[in-house]
Amino acid sequence: MKKFSILLLCFIFSAAILSGAEIKFGFVDSQDVANAHPEYQMKMTEIEKSIQPMKDKLLAKQKELEAMYQEYEKNTTASDEIKRAAEAKIKKKQEDYQKFGSEYQYEIKKREAELLPQEMQKEILSEVMKAIEGVSKREGFQAIYDITKANLVYVEPSLDITERAKDELLRNLKDKTEVLKNPQGNEGK
Repeated sequence: MKKFSILLLCFIFSAAILSGAEIKFGFVDSQDVANAHPEYQMKMTEIEKSIQPMKDKLLAKQKELEAMYQEYEKNTTASDEIKRAAEAKIKKKQEDYQKFGSEYQYEIKKREAELLPQEMQKEILSEVMKAIEGVSKREGFQAIYDITKANLVYVEPSLDITERAKDELLRNLKDKTEVLKNPQGNEGK
Protein backbone atom coordinates (compact mmCIF):
# COMPACT_ATOMS: atom_id res chain seq x y z
CA MET A 1 0.00 0.00 0.00
CA LYS A 2 2.86 2.40 0.82
CA LYS A 3 4.49 1.66 -2.52
CA PHE A 4 1.21 2.35 -4.31
CA SER A 5 0.81 5.66 -2.44
CA ILE A 6 4.34 6.73 -3.29
CA LEU A 7 3.87 5.75 -6.93
CA LEU A 8 0.60 7.67 -7.04
CA LEU A 9 2.28 10.77 -5.61
CA CYS A 10 5.12 10.46 -8.13
CA PHE A 11 2.55 10.17 -10.94
CA ILE A 12 0.65 13.24 -9.71
CA PHE A 13 3.84 15.30 -9.46
CA SER A 14 5.06 14.11 -12.84
CA ALA A 15 1.75 14.97 -14.44
CA ALA A 16 1.78 18.40 -12.80
CA ILE A 17 5.33 19.13 -13.97
CA LEU A 18 4.58 18.03 -17.52
CA SER A 19 1.38 20.08 -17.70
CA GLY A 20 2.99 23.10 -16.08
CA ALA A 21 0.28 23.18 -13.43
CA GLU A 22 1.11 23.83 -9.82
CA ILE A 23 -0.06 21.36 -7.25
CA LYS A 24 -0.51 22.51 -3.70
CA PHE A 25 0.62 19.59 -1.61
CA GLY A 26 0.33 19.17 2.15
CA PHE A 27 0.47 16.52 4.78
CA VAL A 28 -1.45 15.65 7.90
CA ASP A 29 -1.00 13.42 10.92
CA SER A 30 -4.47 11.90 10.97
CA GLN A 31 -3.80 10.11 14.27
CA ASP A 32 -2.93 13.43 15.90
CA VAL A 33 -6.18 14.89 14.56
CA ALA A 34 -8.11 11.88 15.89
CA ASN A 35 -6.42 12.32 19.27
CA ALA A 36 -8.02 15.78 19.44
CA HIS A 37 -11.52 14.29 19.09
CA PRO A 38 -13.19 14.60 22.54
CA GLU A 39 -15.02 11.28 22.35
CA TYR A 40 -11.85 9.49 21.24
CA GLN A 41 -9.90 11.17 24.07
CA MET A 42 -12.52 10.06 26.58
CA LYS A 43 -12.48 6.45 25.38
CA MET A 44 -8.68 6.31 25.30
CA THR A 45 -8.57 7.66 28.87
CA GLU A 46 -11.00 4.92 29.93
CA ILE A 47 -8.83 2.30 28.22
CA GLU A 48 -5.68 3.67 29.88
CA LYS A 49 -7.33 3.62 33.32
CA SER A 50 -8.58 0.07 32.86
CA ILE A 51 -5.15 -1.29 31.88
CA GLN A 52 -3.08 0.82 34.29
CA PRO A 53 -2.65 -1.99 36.87
CA MET A 54 -1.28 -4.29 34.15
CA LYS A 55 0.95 -1.50 32.84
CA ASP A 56 2.34 -0.93 36.33
CA LYS A 57 3.01 -4.65 36.73
CA LEU A 58 4.72 -4.78 33.33
CA LEU A 59 6.95 -1.84 34.26
CA ALA A 60 7.82 -3.51 37.58
CA LYS A 61 8.78 -6.69 35.72
CA GLN A 62 10.91 -4.63 33.33
CA LYS A 63 12.73 -2.90 36.21
CA GLU A 64 13.33 -6.22 37.93
CA LEU A 65 14.76 -7.67 34.73
CA GLU A 66 16.99 -4.64 34.23
CA ALA A 67 18.23 -4.89 37.83
CA MET A 68 19.03 -8.58 37.35
CA TYR A 69 20.95 -7.82 34.18
CA GLN A 70 22.89 -4.97 35.83
CA GLU A 71 23.81 -7.24 38.72
CA TYR A 72 24.98 -9.88 36.25
CA GLU A 73 27.10 -7.29 34.42
CA LYS A 74 28.68 -6.08 37.68
CA ASN A 75 29.68 -9.54 38.82
CA THR A 76 32.72 -10.00 36.57
CA THR A 77 34.63 -12.22 38.99
CA ALA A 78 31.95 -14.89 39.33
CA SER A 79 32.67 -18.44 38.28
CA ASP A 80 31.28 -19.83 35.05
CA GLU A 81 28.79 -21.92 37.01
CA ILE A 82 27.43 -18.88 38.84
CA LYS A 83 27.26 -16.93 35.57
CA ARG A 84 25.32 -19.72 33.87
CA ALA A 85 22.88 -19.87 36.77
CA ALA A 86 22.40 -16.09 36.61
CA GLU A 87 21.92 -16.27 32.82
CA ALA A 88 19.28 -18.95 33.26
CA LYS A 89 17.43 -16.81 35.82
CA ILE A 90 17.61 -13.80 33.51
CA LYS A 91 16.38 -15.87 30.59
CA LYS A 92 13.43 -17.20 32.60
CA LYS A 93 12.59 -13.69 33.83
CA GLN A 94 12.84 -12.37 30.27
CA GLU A 95 10.47 -15.07 29.00
CA ASP A 96 8.04 -14.22 31.81
CA TYR A 97 8.29 -10.52 30.91
CA GLN A 98 7.66 -11.20 27.21
CA LYS A 99 4.70 -13.45 27.98
CA PHE A 100 3.19 -10.81 30.25
CA GLY A 101 3.89 -8.17 27.59
CA SER A 102 1.89 -10.22 25.09
CA GLU A 103 -0.96 -10.56 27.59
CA TYR A 104 -0.82 -6.79 28.13
CA GLN A 105 -1.08 -6.12 24.37
CA TYR A 106 -3.99 -8.56 24.12
CA GLU A 107 -5.74 -6.79 27.00
CA ILE A 108 -5.30 -3.41 25.29
CA LYS A 109 -6.88 -4.74 22.09
CA LYS A 110 -9.69 -6.36 24.07
CA ARG A 111 -10.44 -3.11 25.95
CA GLU A 112 -10.32 -1.10 22.72
CA ALA A 113 -12.82 -3.47 21.14
CA GLU A 114 -15.11 -3.12 24.17
CA LEU A 115 -14.83 0.63 24.72
CA LEU A 116 -14.21 1.80 21.16
CA PRO A 117 -16.34 -0.43 18.90
CA GLN A 118 -15.96 -0.41 15.10
CA GLU A 119 -19.02 1.75 14.58
CA MET A 120 -17.63 4.45 16.86
CA GLN A 121 -14.21 4.23 15.22
CA LYS A 122 -15.83 4.68 11.79
CA GLU A 123 -17.81 7.70 13.02
CA ILE A 124 -14.68 9.32 14.48
CA LEU A 125 -12.66 8.56 11.35
CA SER A 126 -15.42 10.05 9.20
CA GLU A 127 -15.37 13.24 11.27
CA VAL A 128 -11.56 13.40 11.10
CA MET A 129 -11.57 12.95 7.32
CA LYS A 130 -14.31 15.58 6.95
CA ALA A 131 -12.14 18.04 8.89
CA ILE A 132 -9.07 17.25 6.77
CA GLU A 133 -11.12 17.59 3.59
CA GLY A 134 -12.58 20.89 4.80
CA VAL A 135 -9.15 22.43 5.39
CA SER A 136 -7.86 20.99 2.11
CA LYS A 137 -10.69 22.47 0.03
CA ARG A 138 -10.74 25.82 1.82
CA GLU A 139 -6.97 26.28 1.46
CA GLY A 140 -6.74 24.96 -2.11
CA PHE A 141 -4.74 21.77 -1.57
CA GLN A 142 -4.91 19.22 -4.39
CA ALA A 143 -3.04 16.49 -2.53
CA ILE A 144 -2.76 15.70 1.17
CA TYR A 145 -0.50 12.94 2.37
CA ASP A 146 -1.18 11.16 5.67
CA ILE A 147 2.20 11.12 7.36
CA THR A 148 1.16 8.43 9.88
CA LYS A 149 1.06 5.88 7.08
CA ALA A 150 4.27 6.87 5.30
CA ASN A 151 8.01 6.85 5.67
CA LEU A 152 8.83 10.35 4.59
CA VAL A 153 12.36 11.52 5.22
CA TYR A 154 11.63 15.24 5.11
CA VAL A 155 8.57 17.38 4.59
CA GLU A 156 8.50 21.16 4.77
CA PRO A 157 6.68 21.96 8.06
CA SER A 158 4.62 24.71 6.41
CA LEU A 159 2.81 22.00 4.44
CA ASP A 160 1.47 20.42 7.64
CA ILE A 161 -2.27 20.96 8.00
CA THR A 162 -2.64 18.82 11.15
CA GLU A 163 -3.35 21.71 13.54
CA ARG A 164 -5.82 23.31 11.14
CA ALA A 165 -7.57 19.94 10.71
CA LYS A 166 -7.82 19.57 14.51
CA ASP A 167 -9.40 23.04 14.72
CA GLU A 168 -11.79 22.13 11.91
CA LEU A 169 -12.73 18.88 13.65
CA LEU A 170 -13.49 20.65 16.92
CA ARG A 171 -15.51 23.36 15.09
CA ASN A 172 -17.50 20.70 13.22
CA LEU A 173 -18.17 18.79 16.44
CA LYS A 174 -19.24 22.00 18.19
CA ASP A 175 -21.61 22.84 15.33
CA LYS A 176 -22.97 19.27 15.37
CA THR A 177 -23.54 19.44 19.14
CA GLU A 178 -25.31 22.81 18.86
CA VAL A 179 -27.63 21.46 16.15
CA LEU A 180 -28.46 18.41 18.27
CA LYS A 181 -29.17 20.57 21.33
CA ASN A 182 -31.34 23.03 19.41
CA PRO A 183 -32.82 21.36 16.28
CA GLN A 184 -35.26 24.28 15.72
CA GLY A 185 -32.47 26.87 16.09
CA ASN A 186 -32.68 27.99 12.45
CA GLU A 187 -36.48 28.44 12.38
CA GLY A 188 -36.46 31.52 14.62
CA LYS A 189 -34.08 33.45 12.33
